[in-house]
Amino acid sequence: MRKLACLAAVLVLAACNDSATETPAADDAAVAEAAPAEAVAMSPDGKPAIGKYKVTGADGTTYDYDVRADGTFTSVVSTGETVTGTWTQATPDRWCETVDGKEACYTEAVDAEGKWTATSDADQSVATVVRVEG
Repeated sequence: MRKLACLAAVLVLAACNDSATETPAADDAAVAEAAPAEAVAMSPDGKPAIGKYKVTGADGTTYDYDVRADGTFTSVVSTGETVTGTWTQATPDRWCETVDGKEACYTEAVDAEGKWTATSDADQSVATVVRVEG
């Protein structure tokens, strides 16, 4: 939303400019090179956080996650319910998701045998996570 407001302000200022001189357009390659690359959120398995996962909760309920690069996710629960929300992963061991305005965070780890777990901050329940390749 802030980007939209800033863009609108720039367009208004540009429209009000009475100057007959134009500044030359910047070379696209130079602009792309000067722009900082966005950080890619990483998962504990060393791969980007975006992707598909099967999560099995401590109670045996399964969740099929589709984690997208735009910061949103969809999860289909084994009960048939579909959940959508937003996610963040500032560090590989910290996953947070927000659904209906409520945030839940998990500490994630991969052990020596390659088992990936996510421990809930709220109740310390432990879920297993499997990345679905392909």
